[in-house]
Amino acid sequence: MKRLKWVLWVIGVPVAVIALFWVDTYFRAVAAIRAEDDRLAQDIAAFRARRKPELPLDGAFLHGSSAAPWSFFRSGSSAKLEDGHSGHQGFRQALTLDLWGLTHVPPDITIPPRPAPGEPATSCLALTYWIVRESGYATRKLGYQFETKALRTLEPLVAEGLPADDLRRIAEKLDLCLAARPEDSLAAEHLMDRAEVLRVLHLKADPLCFIQTAPGWKDFFSWRILLVKCLKDLEEDYRYARMSTVTEMEEAEHRLEGEHADRRTRSFLITNGAGQWYLDREALCEWHLARTAVAIARYRADLGREPDRLEELTPEYLPQVPRDHMNGSPPEFEDGVLSFRLSQQSTLQWDVRRK
Repeated sequence: MKRLKWVLWVIGVPVAVIALFWVDTYFRAVAAIRAEDDRLAQDIAAFRARRKPELPLDGAFLHGSSAAPWSFFRSGSSAKLEDGHSGHQGFRQALTLDLWGLTHVPPDITIPPRPAPGEPATSCLALTYWIVRESGYATRKLGYQFETKALRTLEPLVAEGLPADDLRRIAEKLDLCLAARPEDSLAAEHLMDRAEVLRVLHLKADPLCFIQTAPGWKDFFSWRILLVKCLKDLEEDYRYARMSTVTEMEEAEHRLEGEHADRRTRSFLITNGAGQWYLDREALCEWHLARTAVAIARYRADLGREPDRLEELTPEYLPQVPRDHMNGSPPEFEDGVLSFRLSQQSTLQWDVRRK
């Protein structure tokens, strides 16, 4: 009998300790999830409070030759950060259809009177920025294509030799669009990551398989405990991505390629961070080329000749000579062609010669 009591004591004490530890950990996880729900709502509200003012939307883009997210102009709807990544799936599919012209403007859409030169492009930019204002990496990637296509419609227009007043108006509209351009896709991606983790718990579904591993014995087989660990991982990833250079991000991405299966989530904060940075850089360089081309055309319309140096355009025609934010280099201007060298294999060019 004494031996049985001793065995029960030896087995029972560790089991009781483990049970108490499990109960404590579980209820800590419940409290942490509740606190994260509240904190996420506050962080999303803060994100919206610091968002840039939105530009007025109109249907001028319907006269343009570039792709535009017209279906969202018609519906007046867009995805929200609270929807997480899975809640943006249908949104991105519709945006992709618009981008590649696979949808058609219905006959009940009222097309406004013919706009002034350049307005279809700036109208498309305003609508694009409204669409992506609460979007992470995947939707912003589509947004870069919309804005690049819209800007490129100005290239033949500028070469036509428009009057100086038209060119001045285009320059002013471009400056307004650039000032309203959303920038903080990293913060948006992080908020969507956190929302997606919480949606897995609240909706009891993970349609994107965002959580890569099921809870195991280290998590006491509890989804709540596992998801709290996932949220901590996301905070560490965000802190690293926010403080790292693009080179460090590339190194981290290569290092994680073989370890991706061991990560708890499919967050792209690190694994796609460098790629997103390069996409944004390329889109901004397209912006700089477009704005500088308009300034050169205005200079030519006023003075009847090409500038010898881009510095001649400032500040009357161009606030300042733009620079590639990766290496600080200005665009090259030679034989009527503007260019940004992104790498040894890639160069962006804009032909500003009068046609």
